[in-house]
Amino acid sequence: MAHPECKEEILNLADYIGSTSGIIEEVLKGEDEFIIVTERGIQHKIYEKAPNKKLYFADTLICKSMKKNTLEKIEKILSDGGDKLEVNDEIAKKALIPLKRMLELAGD
Repeated sequence: MAHPECKEEILNLADYIGSTSGIIEEVLKGEDEFIIVTERGIQHKIYEKAPNKKLYFADTLICKSMKKNTLEKIEKILSDGGDKLEVNDEIAKKALIPLKRMLELAGD
């Protein structure tokens, strides 16, 4: 199983390609043993719901950008609107492509 943001050579080997939530759903309804190529952070969520599943993750699959987000930071931005990010139009247009793709994948 692989997240769609993985390299193409990984995706070509995957039996399933999907969002983080899609991977979790597939593990819960599928076999007892999986190789998962995505951010290791989902490991805890899967073991919470299915502690008997045997999962294999690559040691290097840690998304540093995802680790920057914390509950405290989310609470702060929701409560006072702080830490807004402003970018120029060129960067915004480029960023919109993966953002739309992530939202599409989350809806699967």
